[in-house]
Amino acid sequence: MSIAKQKRKNNSWHEGSIRKRKDGRYEGRVTFNRVTKYTYGKTEFECDKKLRAIIRELKTELNPDGFTIYDYCLYYLKNKQYVIEVSTYNRIESIIETQIKDSALANQRLCNIRSDELQRFFNSLAIDEVKEYSYGTIKIIYTFIAGVFSYAIKNGNIKFNPMLIVYLPKERYCKCKRKETFSLTPEQIKKFKAACLIKNKTNDLYKYRYGIILLLMLNTGIRIGEMLALEWNDIDFDNKIIRINKSMQYNVKVEEVEKRQIYIKEPKTKRSIRAIPINSEIKFILDEIIRTNERNDIVTAFVCSDENGNYSIARSLQRSMKMIIRNTDLPDIWIHLLRHTFGSELLRKGVDISIVSRLMGHSNTTTTYNTYIHVLDEEFVKAMDLPWIS
Repeated sequence: MSIAKQKRKNNSWHEGSIRKRKDGRYEGRVTFNRVTKYTYGKTEFECDKKLRAIIRELKTELNPDGFTIYDYCLYYLKNKQYVIEVSTYNRIESIIETQIKDSALANQRLCNIRSDELQRFFNSLAIDEVKEYSYGTIKIIYTFIAGVFSYAIKNGNIKFNPMLIVYLPKERYCKCKRKETFSLTPEQIKKFKAACLIKNKTNDLYKYRYGIILLLMLNTGIRIGEMLALEWNDIDFDNKIIRINKSMQYNVKVEEVEKRQIYIKEPKTKRSIRAIPINSEIKFILDEIIRTNERNDIVTAFVCSDENGNYSIARSLQRSMKMIIRNTDLPDIWIHLLRHTFGSELLRKGVDISIVSRLMGHSNTTTTYNTYIHVLDEEFVKAMDLPWIS
């Protein structure tokens, strides 16, 4: 039986109805307190899913004492939507859908949940042998849940905050240990550069679609959002400068690129707005990007674009990265490691930390020092191996 023809139970809640429109789309509607809300979908299943979300929202807004943990997380996120960054919103939404929705917490009542139940939830994340959550991931989830209950207290939905006596598991107990690789070694850098520059024998084009872009990120240390937002008019070839003045974010849940709502915003901090000098290697990379676009008849405003000249997405760059790793003996590295490698190599070559901080776009030198303390420690040890002045 189709969803539309199924009898919706609990009429006091006005469970709504679904019908097929003449244009082929499905329309769902629900009426409550003389207000009718509509939703649409290409398929009946999609429409029903959206309608259930509207009904759930109506229920929880009417009866806050009946909030489940999952529902209240969505309610909290919705109220925070316009006061947090898009990237933060996407990350929290992903946490709700992947770590909370199907957990033992999801259907627990907000007003009834106990501290020991929450503690067991976080402990279970630490010892999960299937998903193997890292300490960093568990810390993000913990911080989010703590924020949810703090909000519930301030909003008058609960009288006691159970998170006050819930503790974050120690890192040593987590099944997934911290990634050991912080930056590439000089030998790995050579292998990575060589892989990025491999060309097809038949058409003289690069084997990896975004390999040359990854190489640009390695040589400039720019963040992935800054790379995606970088336009050709940000590059001053005459004065040999790349101006970093914006970052790109988008709704990661929308699969079709043309339907994604992108957000161009200022970079992470005020000091992230910076100028990066163009050296000979960066000039070569930029020239190669231009040459590749011309060979492929790509006309675009973006330095990093797809085959149609539209902006690219992080997932496309990650796909090229994974292919490079698969075809080399490089460790399982991630894109942000290219930025760490850039900063680490500058420090190892003796560049002053204040200069490194400016090139990286850090808010202050303390951030640079704390991020690269292990690199500085290595250099301190090497300094003691230098011959003493006689």
